[in-house]
Amino acid sequence: MRSLLTRIFFKNKTPKQFLGTQIPKDRIDERVFLKNCKKRIDITQRHGIACQTPFHLAVWFRKDEGDLSGANDHEVEIVKGEKRLSWLKLSAVHRIELDDGIIVLYRIEKSKCYQLSSIHQYVLLKYYYRKNNTTYQEREIYGALYTYPRNIIVVSYREDGYFNIFPMDFQCYVPEANIYMLGLRTTNITLDKMINTKKVVISDTGSADFKTIYSLGAHHSSAPPNVEQLPFAVSESEKFRFPIPGFSSSYKEVELLGNYKLGSHMFLYGKVVNDKKIKNEVAPMQHVHFFEFQNSQYVEI
Repeated sequence: MRSLLTRIFFKNKTPKQFLGTQIPKDRIDERVFLKNCKKRIDITQRHGIACQTPFHLAVWFRKDEGDLSGANDHEVEIVKGEKRLSWLKLSAVHRIELDDGIIVLYRIEKSKCYQLSSIHQYVLLKYYYRKNNTTYQEREIYGALYTYPRNIIVVSYREDGYFNIFPMDFQCYVPEANIYMLGLRTTNITLDKMINTKKVVISDTGSADFKTIYSLGAHHSSAPPNVEQLPFAVSESEKFRFPIPGFSSSYKEVELLGNYKLGSHMFLYGKVVNDKKIKNEVAPMQHVHFFEFQNSQYVEI
C-alpha cells in the first residue's frame, strides 16, 4: 500500500517534507498577510518563525500600527495572487518595544493548508512526515508556514579559541527597521555565548551547495572542526572579525538587543551595525514545503 501511495503522491520520487530551492527575491510569488477585524497588512518582509514547540511567529510593526500590534485576535494568510494557500490563527504572548517599532510574539493556535485535499494531506502528514518526533499538529503548522519559501542563512560566531558556523531558517531580516529576528534552539551550543557577547554575523547562502549547508547543521549541537578543515574558504568580517564562508555574497554584523525564551527556542533580536556586500548576489537557498512546491514553478536543488 505504501509503495502504491508513493507512486501516486510522489511519482516514485523520494518522499520529502521540505524541498530546497533557490529563488531570486523578486521571483517569489507567495505573500504573507496579517489581519484582524480592522485591517489587513502585508508582513512578508517583517515576520519570521521564532519557535517550534510551541510554534510562534515574530512580527515587526511600525509605531503607527498600534491598532494592529496591540490586538490579540489575529490571523495570517499566505496567498498567491488571489488564491489563499494557507491560514494560521494566532494569539499574542509577548510585546517588545523598540525605539523605531514594536515586535509582537504570537503563539500559533491552528493552521490549515488548501493546496491538497484533506485526505491527501492527512495521509502525508500521518504516514510520511513523522520524523523528528513532531506532533501531527506541528506537521500541519509546518505545512502552512513553509507555504512561503523560508530563506536559509548562515550564522557565524567567534571568540578566543572558539568559533561556530551553522545554518538556520527560523529567521527574518526587516529592511524597514534594519533589524534581524532569530529563533535558535535552546540546545544550540553557541547560544549562551551569543547572548553574553551580544554579537553575531549573518551571511547569505550564496553559491553554496545544499550538501555543504546540511553538513553545517551538525554544528548546532556539536563542536565544528578547525577552520582549516571546513570544506570552503573562510574570511573575516570587518567589525567583529567573525568567520565568513567563502560561498557567501554578503553578510550583516548584528548587535543583539535582547532575547526571550518561548519553549524549544530562544527568540533573539538585534540591530544590523554593518552590512557588507562581497560579490554579486546569488539567489539565496530556501526551504519550501511539499504542499506548495509540487504545484509551483520552483526548481529543486
